[in-house]
Amino acid sequence: MMRHGGFLKYKGKHILSLSIAILISIWFISDNAMAHIEKEAERPTKFALSNGLRVILQKNASSPVVAINLWVNCGSANESDEEAGISHFIEHMIFKGTERRRVGEIARDIESRGGEINAYTSSDHTVYHIVLSKRFYEIGLDILSDAIANPVFDPEEIEREKQVVLEEIKRGEDSPDSRLTKILFENAYSLHPYRRPVIGFERVIKNLTREQILNYYEKWYRPENMILVIVGDFDEKDIIPLVQSYFTRIPERKGGERKDPIEPEKNNISFLHLSGDIKQIYFKMGFHIPSVYNNDMYALEVLSSILSSGETSRFYRALKGEKILVTNIYTYAFTPKGPGLFIIGSSLEKDKLNDSLSVIFEEIEKLKYQPVNQSELERAKINIESDFIYQKETMEGQARKIGYFESVFGDPDYEKKYIEGIKSVTYKEIMGVAKKYLNPASMTVVIMHPKESPVTLDGETLLKIAKDAEDKVRKKLSLKITKGDLDIVKHVLPNGVTLLIKENHAVPVVAFRAALLGGLRFENSSNNGISNFLSSLFTKGTTKYSALEFAEEVESIAGDISGFSGANSFGIRGEFLSRYWEKGFELLVDALLHPSLDQKEIEKKREEILLVIKNQEDNLHRSAINLFLKGLFPNHPYGMNPLGTYDTINLIKREDLLEFHKRYVKPDNLVIAVAGDIKSEDFIDKAEKLLGGLVADKFTPPPIPHEQPISEPVRLVQEREKKQAHIVLGFRGCTIYDRDRYALQVLNAVLSGQGGRLFKELRDREGLAYALTSFVTEGLDPGYLGVYIATGPENIERAIDGIIRELKRIKDEGVTEEELERAKMYIVGGFEIDLQRNSHQASVLSFNELYGLGYGEIRGFPEKILSVKTEDIYKVANKYLDFNRYILAIIKPSSSITEKRNNF
Repeated sequence: MMRHGGFLKYKGKHILSLSIAILISIWFISDNAMAHIEKEAERPTKFALSNGLRVILQKNASSPVVAINLWVNCGSANESDEEAGISHFIEHMIFKGTERRRVGEIARDIESRGGEINAYTSSDHTVYHIVLSKRFYEIGLDILSDAIANPVFDPEEIEREKQVVLEEIKRGEDSPDSRLTKILFENAYSLHPYRRPVIGFERVIKNLTREQILNYYEKWYRPENMILVIVGDFDEKDIIPLVQSYFTRIPERKGGERKDPIEPEKNNISFLHLSGDIKQIYFKMGFHIPSVYNNDMYALEVLSSILSSGETSRFYRALKGEKILVTNIYTYAFTPKGPGLFIIGSSLEKDKLNDSLSVIFEEIEKLKYQPVNQSELERAKINIESDFIYQKETMEGQARKIGYFESVFGDPDYEKKYIEGIKSVTYKEIMGVAKKYLNPASMTVVIMHPKESPVTLDGETLLKIAKDAEDKVRKKLSLKITKGDLDIVKHVLPNGVTLLIKENHAVPVVAFRAALLGGLRFENSSNNGISNFLSSLFTKGTTKYSALEFAEEVESIAGDISGFSGANSFGIRGEFLSRYWEKGFELLVDALLHPSLDQKEIEKKREEILLVIKNQEDNLHRSAINLFLKGLFPNHPYGMNPLGTYDTINLIKREDLLEFHKRYVKPDNLVIAVAGDIKSEDFIDKAEKLLGGLVADKFTPPPIPHEQPISEPVRLVQEREKKQAHIVLGFRGCTIYDRDRYALQVLNAVLSGQGGRLFKELRDREGLAYALTSFVTEGLDPGYLGVYIATGPENIERAIDGIIRELKRIKDEGVTEEELERAKMYIVGGFEIDLQRNSHQASVLSFNELYGLGYGEIRGFPEKILSVKTEDIYKVANKYLDFNRYILAIIKPSSSITEKRNNF
């Protein structure tokens, strides 16, 4: 059995990166849990035998089991090129008979007592291990000491075992993972013995002589180079004499000292590809990192967990989340006694190779330039800790842990230092090791592809993919980006709160916008209106101020603070004179995080909201839009009234508001943008003081109902005691992430306004209406677009026919260049005029970042609008203006017959 560049697994989980050769995954046990573990486990007893062999005894009476490990500080790194594989070969031969026991008797004597016996070889160690019931542990001591002290190395058995190992080598050659690991290490190291596979080479194994084996055995299998670890249910007074009796059998010998060559620094990329009889592409990439003795190992272990541990890891979400780019993705830090490697491996389909590599490099670059949030950091530490705890379930697991720590650090209790090392890792250290070690320019990459599907990728192209990914990430996530007069600073607090700052010192005013995902989209038919209800109460008292006191505090600095809620988000806004920005920001944060939700204020606000809902019925334009949305989104929350209904508002209790606040007002769901007369560093310092103490708590959005496409035209009619008809005809639209949104906005501008087609045709030429407009709204889920007109009841059908005629004309004829340019200039001009106000800048920045467009969209939006062409308008018109699927909502004066719904 051998270990090189892979994981050991426990209960299906990766518990060891070869970094810490056999066990080591630790920390983040609560104080109580750690105290409990320490109470159960006594400190190990450590002593040396007369021949120099170190012994460590750890009593554990939780199960009537004893585990015995013998660690030999000798692995493949102790070999010369002519001996490659001899450590692993001797591991096989140790159990092939002694002077007292014939071939097969060692395993038979252990297994006949229900025990287990095995061994493995790694780069730095060879380990022999036995697990037995406590009643049989003396037999284990006898057998293991006999096997180590008295192997016969029978010539015939040597020749037979050569065939076994040669078959093992062939088996490895048939495994894509083994082949890739072998080639990766061969090329990542130029001088160090880690470049050779633990199992060795076929030519070396074939030519091994008994004399070579004996010389190597006597050189390294000496007592002072061994550690005996025993964990389990025993009495020391009984076991110590037995250990002395059996293990002093191993004679003292003179031996060698391992002297590793100095591995030169790698400054260039190594890229190799090979073919095989396989169905998918496999690849591994390695980055040089230091040994286990370097303090950076803690951050590297946590970084590896962040990238690939579980379904919440960055690689899983990016590569197997929404789009499945890879079949498998993993990372581990190989941190042995000598220079190590940080390894990334994957399997995938050929046509997804470049895209997957691009995403992998993007995720690596994000770690360099954006702090991981606190919840992500703690989750990684907990994953490491859980692996450590699982390992403690068995005596064997504990023995391996103790043996490793003693062998590598000379301290069986080193786990406490390791725990502290993991515990102390900060986001800055994660960024530091990512920048220091994960450098594509000096990585080693091996790709294995099916014989019939060669890969055209080369090292230069791979570096370009990495460089493009770096440029993309740095452009999006770097702390400062500049374009014209728009300098934007982004800073993410360790707990996940995102800060955006746009300095503008022209006027002594500062505007804030604190936005959270939520709003109508996170509501349902039972709590409809709760986002608006909660946000309207933000300024109605906090745990520090009553509603009146809060208003007095805000007015005393001539400020303005108010809550807001929409279709996709909710939050709080504020605007202050710059001399009072700190006080204003303190009040805003207090209102957002600590609303008192006083029952009296809740009831007053409830009454106010119910009155607004009632008054909304008098607004026929709003009523027509509500009717349209209800028809367009019968299942999705977008179809509900943002204010709620009489029933839902009356049913919402204080406990519901508190629970909604607790669920959605979380650090990693919060974006705070500020624009105005403020210094970035001052705001960041203040935000860290006010918000840095928030405990990271993973934000989990609720499930959003999927809305089925409309299958046919739907006509909805309501009658009112009014004199005018209000008509909305509209269609399902796109999301804010869809490139079509820019062309749809231009199309809308062509149709709307006093210079637009609808106004010219339906008002100026036909005189059908006074109020007339088109609209388009994108959402985080598909939004909508349509036309509204208010006309006399006698003109309802003419108005509908006119709207359909003009929309079909757009589909058939498109738009003219003159119309296109006018529409684009109208949008861009209005957008840039609005940006004069700090409050609008803060709003745009916060929403773009919150919704995932990135704060840079404030710069990119005008260019994207200006890039729209006439063919883009034609395309989206024919895609979205589908007259087989639309909603027609009509509110008209009463007649003798009330038509509730009529499909036509």
